[in-house]
Amino acid sequence: MDLALLRRVSDYCAMAEHVRDMGKLELAKLLREGAKDVIVVDVRDLDRAGGHVKGSVNIRAAEFQANAKKYAAEWTGRKVVFYCMYSQIRGPTSAAALAQACIDLKLENPPVAYVLRGGFRSMAAQGQYKDIMEGFEEMK
Repeated sequence: MDLALLRRVSDYCAMAEHVRDMGKLELAKLLREGAKDVIVVDVRDLDRAGGHVKGSVNIRAAEFQANAKKYAAEWTGRKVVFYCMYSQIRGPTSAAALAQACIDLKLENPPVAYVLRGGFRSMAAQGQYKDIMEGFEEMK
């Protein structure tokens, strides 16, 4: 197994108490209501081409994690929802990197890191979220 991957997973486990979980329904509600305090971050690489959450920013996991302090300082007071295809590795480890950056910077009003439960794949599998997705075509 890749040692770098093990280290990232270990870092996530250490930061898990600082990272929150967000379900599809909650994210959909926030987006449909036009919440201005939410940033949705798609940390996928080329697999983003299969569709994404409308309005999400695409920052690849490695790039985000290398620059987490910069983003933490820019996104104070916001809810930041991370996702990847399944939200098992890239999304959670990026959320943990944001949480750690907030601790390191001792921010007074830090962004709050969330992970989209089940990732994009889970959202795409259910038709009621089509209005908050773009670039996605259902498999026939």
